[in-house]
Amino acid sequence: MKRHAVELLPLCLAACLFVACQSESAPTSTPPPAPAARATTRWVPQHRDATTSQAVAVRHLDDRIAEVERLLRHRPGDVKLTARLVGELSIQASRLGQLVALDRMVALGEGAVTEHPDDPKAYALRARVRAAVHRFDEALADLDAAVERGLPASDTVGSRASILLGLGRYDEALRAAEEAETQRATSANVAVVAAILGHMERYADAEARFRQAEALYRGVNPFDLAWIYFTWGQMWEHAGKVEEAALRYRAALDRLPGYAHAAGHLAGSLPDDEAIPLLEGIVASSDDPEYRAALASLRERREPGTGRALLAEATAGFAGLMTKHPHAFADHAGWFYLRVDPDRAVEVAELNLKARRPVEAYELLVAALSRAGESDEACRRADEALGRPYGTPALRRLAADAYRRCGRADEAEGLATPTRI
Repeated sequence: MKRHAVELLPLCLAACLFVACQSESAPTSTPPPAPAARATTRWVPQHRDATTSQAVAVRHLDDRIAEVERLLRHRPGDVKLTARLVGELSIQASRLGQLVALDRMVALGEGAVTEHPDDPKAYALRARVRAAVHRFDEALADLDAAVERGLPASDTVGSRASILLGLGRYDEALRAAEEAETQRATSANVAVVAAILGHMERYADAEARFRQAEALYRGVNPFDLAWIYFTWGQMWEHAGKVEEAALRYRAALDRLPGYAHAAGHLAGSLPDDEAIPLLEGIVASSDDPEYRAALASLRERREPGTGRALLAEATAGFAGLMTKHPHAFADHAGWFYLRVDPDRAVEVAELNLKARRPVEAYELLVAALSRAGESDEACRRADEALGRPYGTPALRRLAADAYRRCGRADEAEGLATPTRI
């Protein structure tokens, strides 16, 4: 399964919302960062404390949602309660792949400002929800509106860090994330710093911070610890270290077997006979079309015709998501369309890049242009992407392929040299 694109649904939906809605308490002291590590040894998770089973955690989550909804019936429009509900729904969407929860979050965030146009916390809430669906510029405007209405600017730094990360403005994101960490050194805030460092190709620093985030975690909630392992795995996947990434995805799934994003990423590195049952479990519980598309592809490869129904469901699902939340799913839909409709993939990739400019958005666009036969434009976009301060091995491979197609073989050869990590 093709997985170059960054998972901003877990990183913004999980970072934009997770940083502000985490369930753990801030530790009284911060352990020193672990020594800088390289991805050269077989990693094992160091967290030894038990977390609750997925069944128990999901039941508690459902109970919390029901309780907040009960309270809201008596206090309709209460911004604090609405924010609590959004936080719980974000777990359903970002960890369990239940995208129907995302629709409710958007409605709640938009409704909060409509009902309370002078309440700064309503704008902060809408900013978090808009960031979750990749409406990043609008989210930043909402944070500014919240500050104008009296919310302390220091209360917005965690959300700003995640939004700036989504926009690919890594240096600014790092400054905001480090400020949030200084204010409250939780495992979540440290993990966001680690994720940003990974995008900046500061892998040793990022590895040390992920180890620190793992050591800081004190909760029994598997959702939060699994998110740390998943985000850690993403860093190594983006760095081209697939085996290191897989170890961390497995650690996430050990804590939360139904973690849709972790399962989807891990499946891409597994043999078909392991990937298929893993994805079947996720498809049974998630309404995200990405997993149906991946499972359809695997089934078709093994026995032509057996994946057609799932492929039809995935096609319809992506069409619906691109109508409701185009910026949030342009990334995922673009890689899907790359296989079935390259011209549509180019359109979606352009939309994705317009909304945000992390390096992974360029990966999709260069790949789509190359697949659609637009070689000169693919090379132009590759030049643009490689001119940015940070990159990935995937981008360099895709750029090299584009250069070969447009007659720049010498430059392609230069990019073929592997980057040491």
